[in-house]
Amino acid sequence: MPDISQTILRIVLVSGAALAIGLVAAFGAVFFVDIITYLNHFLLPEVWMSDGRIDWLTVLLIISVPVSGGLVAGQLRRLVDGGRAHGPAEVIELAQLGKGDIPLRNGVFTALSNLVWLGAGASAGQYGALVHLGATIGGALGRVDKWLREDFRLPGPVALGCGVAAAIATAFSAPIAGVVFAHEVVLRHYSLRAFAPVTIAATVGYLVSFWLFGRPPLFAVAVEAGAHPLAYSGFVAIGLLGGIVSLLYMRALLQAGKLADKTPLPDSLKPGIAGLVLGLIALGVPQVTGLGVEAMQSVIGSADFPLAELLLILIAKLLATAVCVGYARIGGAFAPALFIGTFFGAIIGGIATSALGGDLAEPAFYAICGMAAVTSPVVGAPLTTILIVFELTRNYELTTAVMVSVVLANLVAGRFFGRSFFDVQLLQRGIDLSQGREKVLLQQHMLREYLQSDFVAVAPDMTIAQARQIMGARNVGEAYVIAPDNRFLGVLQSSHLLALSDRADAMEETVSAHLAPPQLVFSLQTTIWDAMEGMADFVGETIPVLSDDDDEQLAGIVTEAMIIHASVEISRRLRQEENATG
Repeated sequence: MPDISQTILRIVLVSGAALAIGLVAAFGAVFFVDIITYLNHFLLPEVWMSDGRIDWLTVLLIISVPVSGGLVAGQLRRLVDGGRAHGPAEVIELAQLGKGDIPLRNGVFTALSNLVWLGAGASAGQYGALVHLGATIGGALGRVDKWLREDFRLPGPVALGCGVAAAIATAFSAPIAGVVFAHEVVLRHYSLRAFAPVTIAATVGYLVSFWLFGRPPLFAVAVEAGAHPLAYSGFVAIGLLGGIVSLLYMRALLQAGKLADKTPLPDSLKPGIAGLVLGLIALGVPQVTGLGVEAMQSVIGSADFPLAELLLILIAKLLATAVCVGYARIGGAFAPALFIGTFFGAIIGGIATSALGGDLAEPAFYAICGMAAVTSPVVGAPLTTILIVFELTRNYELTTAVMVSVVLANLVAGRFFGRSFFDVQLLQRGIDLSQGREKVLLQQHMLREYLQSDFVAVAPDMTIAQARQIMGARNVGEAYVIAPDNRFLGVLQSSHLLALSDRADAMEETVSAHLAPPQLVFSLQTTIWDAMEGMADFVGETIPVLSDDDDEQLAGIVTEAMIIHASVEISRRLRQEENATG
């Protein structure tokens, strides 16, 4: 039976750590968003075009502001590891690898580059930056308790999850969605050991945002009436087509990134090029700059917008975001997906209203269903998306409609793209999460960690009689043939020696005449996962492991039992973490 005093102490320490992370992450998120809002208030094109006139000075400002912001952000981005602003993909990677240590340098300069880029009106999202900022704060505060006993500390990935949950809960004033987002996207498990502190951090974030600062929900949507059953045909269409729109959006981001790789310019200048393209687009469609919350609110609350105008803004926003996020590699993909989805839903709503009649559902139903359908596959968080809608609207029937659209959109996008934009980003870097966290962890452990040097080596010029005597003394079924220059030549099998016993002259023959190639060969860089895959048809005692520097040098051996034991132990630790109760 566990010691009650020790249990209470652990609860107090873990809860205190989660509360501290939630508090700091919430303040960080509030100030981050407020700085961007303040800059946008002065720098967005709509500020200078409010009187409807466009003179040469206005044109110069609309173009020069994002160009200047891109050039400054590009210089800041250089100071981050890898030369790119980090985001949710890096946070997910760390959490899935069981780590919780984000270098403070990466967190600071990622936040600064995002502040400058988003403040200058980039068509990019702030929520990806908030996720990384929250995780940075969680990781930094999670390291403070290193002096504590391991079972009294907040695990690294859980500390990241606490920061992420607090940031999302603060940004959306949606604590439940913050909790589910941290588990669904970042941690990808719901153990009580993680769920309790993540919930505390998200609740603190919500309290700071809503009660301390009095911040309203991101989208104040008031939907009174319900939807007619026939309207669900429109929600189904939004789901199916929204999955395709989401797919096109994510592919556009990736293609823009490939184009950036091929552009013969320093990486630090590419955000400036993206700013130039954004400025040119904004001359005709100023709504593409910034988050576009006001534009989304207008579309959600009204059905008076011409479909052609909605389509033009949607296409312009998609292109602008591909340039600002994919090409510049700064900013998130979440907020632009909200914008694109809202306008897409409004278009489908307009068509449905014309075809089915205008009394089946309010315009907000279609717009919000579109928002959720396009956004959910991008972040790979269908539950979070549904819960955000419910927390912001408190409307059960709207949430049900959104649920239909979200499920169908994820089915379509998941089939042809992947679980999320972040997962595909990681896959391009060699981290495949499609088969679960276990594979990722097994791929992080290499055979160099389990190498043995206890093997029988024989020289190629040794006689069969001498080799047989050595192998018999060591009671082994195989020996490794090593040249004088330490090159690995092959294997001498005891079964082959037994076949030679009927020939008296064979005992004086040299080993080199009877060596055989090994059935299976690994290198020091071979992972436990690859080793397990390679041993599917293996039958033998040991497996040679060759050096990385010279593939003819024998570094050591591993046994089948050793590899299986390592795999089982890694899987056991993973199960223990994911099912821990406290």
